[in-house]
Amino acid sequence: MGLHAALEMFSPAPVEFTFGVRRTSEGLAEIARANVSVTATFPGRGLSRSGLVPKTCDLSAYQINRLIESGKLAFDALVVVAGPAAADGSRSLGTVNGYMQCAIDRAPLIIVEEDPALPAIPGAARIAADKPIQVTPPVEGTYHALSRSADDVDRACAAYVARLIEDSVTLQLGVGGVLETVGKELRGKQGLRLVTGAIGASARTLHEQGCLAKDSEILGTALVGDSDLVGWARATAEVKLGESRFLHDANWLAELHRFHSINAGISVDLSGNVNSEWASGRRISGKGGAPDFARGAHLSRDGGAIIVLRSDRTGCLVERLERPTIPGAFVSWVVCERGIADLRNKDHSRRAAALERLLA
Repeated sequence: MGLHAALEMFSPAPVEFTFGVRRTSEGLAEIARANVSVTATFPGRGLSRSGLVPKTCDLSAYQINRLIESGKLAFDALVVVAGPAAADGSRSLGTVNGYMQCAIDRAPLIIVEEDPALPAIPGAARIAADKPIQVTPPVEGTYHALSRSADDVDRACAAYVARLIEDSVTLQLGVGGVLETVGKELRGKQGLRLVTGAIGASARTLHEQGCLAKDSEILGTALVGDSDLVGWARATAEVKLGESRFLHDANWLAELHRFHSINAGISVDLSGNVNSEWASGRRISGKGGAPDFARGAHLSRDGGAIIVLRSDRTGCLVERLERPTIPGAFVSWVVCERGIADLRNKDHSRRAAALERLLA
């Protein structure tokens, strides 16, 4: 309903929609018109099923936040799902912050799909009572996991990742079948802390296994998972959401001692550059916070960036990536189901040899 309201408001002039993560295709058919173009930071299930062909947004979450903050990325209206007005008149976006708070603060108009059942996780982006809004009914939908179920190869990868993680380190965990398995493989670790982008199933697993430091918050920019995960987050006081300008800031992350980022890759080249966006010529993901977290981990004292990929898939090792998601200079280890390639303090030839031994 919100998308249709925005389209009717600005038509017949050309209208460009910019989407973040969208898990449903509801409402997209109504905006598939000749005067509509779409840019996506993440293709998601909804867009891939809608028939719309989005342009690529080749920016990380931190870069998007900074562009909005500077005014270089501006918009005429913002369409969001939010809860009903609180006692002070403000509304919560429930399960997301990231760069949305920055966008809300600068939006001249906010079109709100009001969802009375939306949980309000602490730290979620909020719409102030004095912001100009237009309220529409919510789009029916449920929370769905974005990740597939893990298999034996994923579990083998996760077991090798666990060998690199010591007690009392700070972790960032991406999303995906293999990364959600990492949490289970870390059973028995103690004193871990989470500073991440997407708070997914692994965060819940680490919390329920008692792996996290008792005084620590579970920090992230959004919840990404099914309704059970959202219910767990609502009942868990440690879960806090924050803005990308802080949680995706590589310089801030670098100040965290022993900060390790763990993200999935699709392919890697001989220099260690990582592609996590394209598979078989099709864009299946966006940059998200991966390059920012990897840089922060690289700069952190005794930290490092871990990339996990499967060697059983064609094209996992290529000679050269033209536009990598994560520069190889930030990558400390590459892990697959066969083992670990340690790329630290290696020149190009030694990196290439380590990766060929592991993946070729």
